[in-house]
This record gives sequence, C-alpha cells and structure tokens, in this order.
Amino acid sequence: MAPAEQRVSAGDSVEAAVSWRRLPAGQTYLGLLEYGGDTGAVGTTPLVPTP
Repeated sequence: MAPAEQRVSAGDSVEAAVSWRRLPAGQTYLGLLEYGGDTGAVGTTPLVPTP
C-alpha cells in the first residue's frame, strides 16, 4: 500500500494505492485493508484483487 501511513481527521478524503504480486490467475483472493490510530484498528475494508 502506498503510502503506508497517512495522518487524517474524521471526514477527510484520502487516496491510496494497493497492489499484489505473483498471484496465479484462476484463483480467488481476498485482501483486507485495516485502518486505525494510536489506539489500534478502527475499521477494515475487504478487497478482491483480480490477477
């Protein structure tokens, strides 16, 4: 993920790029993007990469 870390406030919009390498075609994959703050994770977003 790039950037790996961003400081934001509630309500801010952000952009990030996520990529995977060497995933064989013909399989189904699931990624999980976790975000949080100083107190730990506050949420997650599931991602389905397509090789």
